[in-house]
Amino acid sequence: MRSTLAKYIDVLERTLYNGFLSGISLSGDEFFYPNPLASKGGYKRSKWFGCSCCPVNDVRFIPQVPSMAYASKKGVVYWNLFVEGEATIDYNDDAAGGFVRVRQKTDYPWSGRAELVVLEPGPGASQDWSAAVALKVRIPGWARGRPVPSNLYVQTYPSSASDVSLSVNGERVAAKVGDDGYVTIERKWKVGDKVVLDLPMPVKRIRANEKVAADRGRLAVERGPVVYCAEGFDNGGKAYGAVLPADATFADTTISIGDKTFPALKASNGLVLIPYFLWGNREPGNELQVWFSEKP
Repeated sequence: MRSTLAKYIDVLERTLYNGFLSGISLSGDEFFYPNPLASKGGYKRSKWFGCSCCPVNDVRFIPQVPSMAYASKKGVVYWNLFVEGEATIDYNDDAAGGFVRVRQKTDYPWSGRAELVVLEPGPGASQDWSAAVALKVRIPGWARGRPVPSNLYVQTYPSSASDVSLSVNGERVAAKVGDDGYVTIERKWKVGDKVVLDLPMPVKRIRANEKVAADRGRLAVERGPVVYCAEGFDNGGKAYGAVLPADATFADTTISIGDKTFPALKASNGLVLIPYFLWGNREPGNELQVWFSEKP
């Protein structure tokens, strides 16, 4: 596991919450082939494709997500994804007693807070079990001012790892990010230990590399790992060509799709933005915009 691991998880996470999720409807039975970033209307998900790679790739990918939340090698555990649930991790390359069960609690990606609790050691371990393991906590690129591991996109006002909060059993830990993109916590772990990670999630404006001609003079909107868009449904039927000044501010709001409620944003110029992956679920085929012109 080389020092480049975190950047691949950054790409995985960006794909998971945006491009992948938008490819399938909330009902689970309609699919996009490409994922457009702008639409004048008329584009909507399909029930099936003659070349059906998209639906079956969804079915293959979803069951693999739990296996990506953690990784390990001898004496090291990597906390990669912030997802609710329990997992048994092999921290000692299958050696006797080299397993530990953990539980993660989080509302990510809507909240930047995640808790990891040591539940129990592997079978046969004594009640006073403890293990010297290096826990590597991934600090996402978006929380360090790098929405992608390249210069393709940049935050206009970059985030900083210095704003990240990390604690063990209530005691603050220095969130010093290594070259591998992780904060390393080395200690003897025992049952009941709790790690709490807090990632600030202000709304960020994103600028594309100047070589991307179609995006010059335009900014996108992100919060945490989630990309937002304007959909005609929330904006009087109009979204294509929508303007969003660089100094726009945002207030929290919500939208409803069926019996589900999701976070949304309302810009100071009145434009309503929703998570990109949700578009096309209420009124298929309406207008869409992801990259917003700064000026009319």
